[in-house]
Amino acid sequence: MAGGDSRLTYRRQCRYNTKSNMQRILHTPGGKLVYQAIQKKAKGPHCGDCNKALIGLPRLRPMEYRRLKNREKRVSRAYGGSRCAHCVRNRVVRAFLIEEMEQKCVKQVLADKLSQVKKDPGCPSDVDDQDAAGEEKDQLMRLLGLASKHRRAHVVLLVDRSGYMRTVDESPFKSGSKNMTRMTAVRETLKSFLDSKCQSGSLDSNVYSLVSFSDRSPVLFVTCTARQAREKLRDSEGLLPQMGNEFAIGLIAARTVLKENAGAGDPHLVILSDGLPGDPRVRLKAAALMSVDIPKLRIHAIGFGGSLSSFDILQQLTAIGSST
Repeated sequence: MAGGDSRLTYRRQCRYNTKSNMQRILHTPGGKLVYQAIQKKAKGPHCGDCNKALIGLPRLRPMEYRRLKNREKRVSRAYGGSRCAHCVRNRVVRAFLIEEMEQKCVKQVLADKLSQVKKDPGCPSDVDDQDAAGEEKDQLMRLLGLASKHRRAHVVLLVDRSGYMRTVDESPFKSGSKNMTRMTAVRETLKSFLDSKCQSGSLDSNVYSLVSFSDRSPVLFVTCTARQAREKLRDSEGLLPQMGNEFAIGLIAARTVLKENAGAGDPHLVILSDGLPGDPRVRLKAAALMSVDIPKLRIHAIGFGGSLSSFDILQQLTAIGSST
């Protein structure tokens, strides 16, 4: 390029040597030297547990991610786009193992205590003495540190009462039983859950609240024991499907109940819904705000319906709450 102008100029408005304005010199076929902008390298999505790169997802810059569809940002499974398959498997296995070990520890402690009570000549025989023996079992559990493992929890049951809950599906309980509506299946599930907690006796120190939502979100009861919750659920006529599905209003009402009863126990939110319909972005935003206001919140979900695709929003809500 002897005798010519060999100066190079930026081809953009920015004239500063910044990270977003890196250039490389390119030799064109016409014999010219020009600047070519270098794009930043994208790191891509990584697993939140092991920090391993997630496969099956594109490596793009944040602005390019905003232009993608939701189905292109994640893979179709639980914790898709957030955790790798290996970490999801470990979470599932760990949850089952922890539950099994806790049950074994409780049974072993109760068996040891009952054997001591039988050997004691002053063993209680009537109902009042049996209650006293139950108090002794609880004291023994606290002394052994098992009370810290079974910490008291405040469980808020969030029930969907939208018109879609009138849909009749196959019964989830017995293969030979007749079909039932989704709302009937919700009632049967709540009844079975509370019955199992009542049978636990003094081992269950949790408290329960029930919030439903359709076009509005009434609170049926707050911080009741399992036995009280079962009685109120049996006498309540508030779990009837209605028009409207304001999922976000239900989440806000559940957040209010948890914040007003912050000292009742560790916060847990159990959602019983079919996942339809509504704007998923509004629900996720409400759940994200709830997780910020209540950092220890665990979100669980039970889906009712015939299509697994309708449960995607429930999986995303549980991913926000780091639960199942």
